[in-house]
Amino acid sequence: DARPNYIRHAALQPNDANYNSQWNLPLINLPLAWDVTTGSADVIVAVIDSGILPGHPDIDAGRLVAGWDFISDPDNAADGDGIDGDPTDPGESGDFHGTHVTGIIAAATNNDVGIAGVAWNVRIMPLRALGATGGTDYDIEQAVLYAAGLPNDGETAEQTAARVAAGQVADVINLSLGGPTGTTVAPPAYKQAREHGVIIVAAAGNDASCGLSYPASLDGVVSVSAVGPNKTAADYSNLGPTIDLAAPGGAGAFGILSAWADNSPGNLVYSYSYLQGTSMASPHVAGVAALMKSAALASGRDLTPQFFDSLLANGELTEDLGDPGRDDIYGYGLIDAQKAVQAATLDLPALDPVLRILPISLHFESTVDQLQFSIGNSGGGDLSVTLPDILVPWLSIVPSADVDAVTGLGTYFAHINRDLLPQQPSAGAIVAVSYQATDAQNTVTTGAAGIPIIVYRQSFPADAGYQYVLLYNVETSNWEDAPPLRMVGVPVANGGYLYSFNQVPEGRYVITAGSDLNNNDLLSDSSDAKGDYPYSGASAEIVVGGDSIRGLDFTSGYNLLFTTGLAAEFPRNKTPAGVQKP
Repeated sequence: DARPNYIRHAALQPNDANYNSQWNLPLINLPLAWDVTTGSADVIVAVIDSGILPGHPDIDAGRLVAGWDFISDPDNAADGDGIDGDPTDPGESGDFHGTHVTGIIAAATNNDVGIAGVAWNVRIMPLRALGATGGTDYDIEQAVLYAAGLPNDGETAEQTAARVAAGQVADVINLSLGGPTGTTVAPPAYKQAREHGVIIVAAAGNDASCGLSYPASLDGVVSVSAVGPNKTAADYSNLGPTIDLAAPGGAGAFGILSAWADNSPGNLVYSYSYLQGTSMASPHVAGVAALMKSAALASGRDLTPQFFDSLLANGELTEDLGDPGRDDIYGYGLIDAQKAVQAATLDLPALDPVLRILPISLHFESTVDQLQFSIGNSGGGDLSVTLPDILVPWLSIVPSADVDAVTGLGTYFAHINRDLLPQQPSAGAIVAVSYQATDAQNTVTTGAAGIPIIVYRQSFPADAGYQYVLLYNVETSNWEDAPPLRMVGVPVANGGYLYSFNQVPEGRYVITAGSDLNNNDLLSDSSDAKGDYPYSGASAEIVVGGDSIRGLDFTSGYNLLFTTGLAAEFPRNKTPAGVQKP
């Protein structure tokens, strides 16, 4: 019986004193990844956070790149001034969050001290944007610009040019911070950083919410949810359509051990602490991205943000969890460091094509008449798209100069003519993009994807009347025609409606809403308000797993017209034709 007799090697295990307490590192196969690379000093990770403690015994000062303090409000900075060149965390609140995050990414490792980091030998650029009361979008975006080697408030143009020439520019940015946002459109700082080759990773948020979070939900930012040691979603972790992948963040009695300090006696004492959150999950992914960048450089290649996205969408970076393929809890799955490092040297043409439309929807506020979106291929192979020639009268789509004449991929502008809008508070359309994809095996696939477009005519606190919010279990046979599992009635308050469903069993659900102005006990007459989560006419399934979910916000309104840009209707979940009140 002849068979290959392979030579096996032990996975690299660091000798740090507390390594055995770091359940999170073997969970994502880091010891096997370290057999390939422990990181390169040519790779820089920018940590935009509360600053750093450069004297901590597990922070190698020799691997720190010159950073900056971008907190412009002296009171918030709590270090005696505003913007300056010192990113040291003063620890005014006793919270050394940035040091904890830095330790996860790149703690000094295999030195018999403390803990091991994800990417031992990469360099860290500490950028301070979170102060005693948090951080502003503006300060955070200035830090992003600095990290990417772009003009910023912290230095002169000459200083920026000298730093770029010296190679002190980040390859990866970690943002373990966030707050609510109403858009996925990235501000210029993030777009410019990505265009300059920076992979941007951010924490999805800890609100157990499906709501959008800044900056994780922005286009081009890698959004990371959190799991515990059993690889199930942490009960605090945000979820939703913008989640890209998951990483260890801790759950229950299991936190993530990393560098910390105690200054409560007035004397700074360096230590270690267990913390939980997507703030801890994000640096795992940032560290693995740095390992991938290191492996790519060693093989004479580059790891661009686009290539990272392609590998992720093709399942090359993760262990698939939850529903097969991408889902709203784990994204494409749990980061797998071994797979990711190996994938960093793959050829792009070997990957399957993946249609990418950014942002995922267009929302025209009352003062906006033009928005931009892009259509691209996040994978390999060949991909071409076709947009409809005839749209609703008030909407036109214009290609920019960078749209490829053959494939149709590139940047487009959506224009609206408000004079042609119907006389309702809002209107909408779903523009169906037809595509043809050819993979490496020359298999051809065709289909369509939709771009939801919503237009608001006026901006004022709205009152759509008394609303009934309904919860349907889609696992129920013929659920469209069955009674809802839950129904609650809610009045308007400050231009919105606050609803909740209690003790919902595990399962898959959709949420709709409507009014009953004519009081006929039906919620779907033409005169009634209607709404669906996440937007009218296109319901998204919500997975309930026993933990609380918040942030399921959507709009209910009158005559919210959704039409398709193609003759063939874009598929979406059916809304019940008639729902009777209890």
